[in-house]
Amino acid sequence: MEHEFSVVVDHHQFYLHDAAPDLVLAFTFNDMDAGLEALPAGLMINTRRAAGAVPLVVSLAASRPAADFDDWLHVVEASLTISSGGLTVSSPWNEPAPPLPLPNGSYGVIVYYGDIDTAEYDYDNGADHYWMVLWPADPQPTHVLKRYEDEDEVLPYTAGLSVEQLATVLVDGNISQRCHVAVSLCRFATPQAITAVSTALHDRSLSVARTATAALFLTGPLAVGPTLQQLTARDARTRQRAIEVLARLHDDEAARPLLTAAVAPLVAALSDVEQAVRQRAAATLGRLADEQAVPLLLPCRKVAPPASEHGQAGDYLQRRTSPRCAGGAGATQWTQPAVRDRSWGR
Repeated sequence: MEHEFSVVVDHHQFYLHDAAPDLVLAFTFNDMDAGLEALPAGLMINTRRAAGAVPLVVSLAASRPAADFDDWLHVVEASLTISSGGLTVSSPWNEPAPPLPLPNGSYGVIVYYGDIDTAEYDYDNGADHYWMVLWPADPQPTHVLKRYEDEDEVLPYTAGLSVEQLATVLVDGNISQRCHVAVSLCRFATPQAITAVSTALHDRSLSVARTATAALFLTGPLAVGPTLQQLTARDARTRQRAIEVLARLHDDEAARPLLTAAVAPLVAALSDVEQAVRQRAAATLGRLADEQAVPLLLPCRKVAPPASEHGQAGDYLQRRTSPRCAGGAGATQWTQPAVRDRSWGR
């Protein structure tokens, strides 16, 4: 049985632990070479990324799973004791998630670190994802089953499956498999592979959709066309994810010139039936700061009240057409943050 969590990493760490409300986890940070530190009532998982939400899938099994680590870059086995009848996840500055019911007792835990090479150390980007399997077992020492040698580079795809074979797993695999395949397809850096990944933006699993969103950003210009096609998807969550990808692609120097094609669809999204889509479209238009949006937004400014998303677009328009943003005296300089290149297909 699979259970999904969205974990907000903070200070390179998140926790899996007993759900007792008064639990105090006194980690010592003495065993970080393994990638986690284990206490009887909790595990601290160390991550390359410094912050940001990551998908976590927790599976409950009757016995220890088979040693199949090919799809995972780092794997660690540890133990955990449950005494409150529940299991939860948290991080230093984030409250625990609603507990997952679990009988009291001792459990073996294997933590699988997926695609962690895509997470830039000390930043909040990347398509990393995590899988944990628990089964009843006596306590045992923590030990690394597979070690990731951190080389600070995004690895090429080497597993040998074709795009067509991976696309099949993206539909039929379990949640953790689909997360991994979404990233693997992006490693191909071909239009066919990227189009397949873009369909995962509307995956039934939130973990898969989030992993696909992060992976598409790493493909740079190749992601623009397939992502634009998802702006007309029937599912509102898919439209939101597509807009999120476009917003993040604005930080990619190679993709930025292609985003002019996104202006008209984003303006159209200001009339979306879902408020969350309208708000994300308005915010993304502000990030694009593209003069091509001005004539498209003029009608919005005339007919929309200031409190609406069209009103937000009107505020954006006012900024773009003001003397300070038109290149005159005292004009605002629109600059882009420096982003280290960790993308595929360049």
